[in-house]
Amino acid sequence: MRAGRDSLRGHGTADGKYAFVATDAGAAVAVAAPESSGYMTAVTLPVPGGLTAVDAGPTGDRVIGVSSVTGKYYRFDATWGAAGLLSEKPVGAKPRGILRPSQTGRRAIIPTDAGEIQVWDIDEQSPSFETQIGVVPQVDPDVLG
Repeated sequence: MRAGRDSLRGHGTADGKYAFVATDAGAAVAVAAPESSGYMTAVTLPVPGGLTAVDAGPTGDRVIGVSSVTGKYYRFDATWGAAGLLSEKPVGAKPRGILRPSQTGRRAIIPTDAGEIQVWDIDEQSPSFETQIGVVPQVDPDVLG
């Protein structure tokens, strides 16, 4: 486990079918529902340096993650059988975590080692898609994800 990571960070889909976990290799996507094809199997979405945290939308077809090693935000297509990296963007600081505060999936919250909380637009239909649209500055120098 990478220094500074207190625990594995993960998320599951609302229906319980898939589980996503940040790993030192990227993100692991596992089939978690016993009634699902491929139950107890997993694939890795590779990211050099690994991911610090991941979050997923309600259906699990899109997964977002951050890496404190690379200082980037990542977006994946997590569709089983077609999974892969869709985009990556620099955060401008070391991200400490990522949170999608509502299941609408329109915003992501990224706390950083600069003590700030960044707000990102992750609505694929938005003209400001995948950009930082706000920041809460100097929340706490020890802010955690």
